Amino acid sequence: MKWVISEGETPIDPQEAGALKQRSIKTQSELNIAEAMSIARAELQFSFDDRHRTLEIDWLVGLHRKMFGEVWSWAGQLRRTQRNIGVDFTMVRIELVQLLENARAQLDSGLDRELVATYFHHGLLFVHPFPNGNGRWARRVTEAQCDGFGIRPPTWISLAPSEVPEFRARYLDALREGDRGDLAKLRAVMFGN
Repeated sequence: MKWVISEGETPIDPQEAGALKQRSIKTQSELNIAEAMSIARAELQFSFDDRHRTLEIDWLVGLHRKMFGEVWSWAGQLRRTQRNIGVDFTMVRIELVQLLENARAQLDSGLDRELVATYFHHGLLFVHPFPNGNGRWARRVTEAQCDGFGIRPPTWISLAPSEVPEFRARYLDALREGDRGDLAKLRAVMFGN
C-alpha cells in the first residue's frame, strides 16, 4: 500500500505500517477515517480530572494509546525508529522527561502560563515521541493543559473547516520558527496574541 501524506505529516515507516490492527484498511483515506473514529472514542474516555496530569509521562503515553490504540499496535509506545524530524530515537524518553521537568520549573518560577503551554507544545512536537499521530496528540495535550492551567484554549479549538488550510500553513510555519528558537509566532498562532 502506498501512503499519501500531506505537508507536515510524518511518513509511515514500512515496518510500523505492519502494526496496523485493522487489516481491512487499504488507503490513506480509510486510515484517516479509522484514526478519526479512534480519537473520537478516546475523547469519550477523557476524564475532566485528567487536565491536571498533562505533566506526567504515564498520562501522556496513555493518551496516545487511547487516541490511536484501536488502529496501531504501537500506540502509546515511544518511537524506536529514526525520523526526518524529532530527536534521535534513543533520546526520546530522556528528552520527554526533560521537557516535563522544564515545564514544571517554568510554572514554579511563575512564568506566564500561555508561554509555558507554547513552549511545551513545541517541545512535544520537537521530540516527536511516537511513530505517528504526534500533532493530533500534542494538540489534545495542549487543550487539556490550557484547561488545567485556567487559561484560554488554543485558537484551533474554534476553527471553522474553511479556516483549517490557512491555519495549518501558519501553524507549520510557526513550528519551524520555534525550531529555530523563536516561539513568538507559535504563541500568536496558538493564542491569537
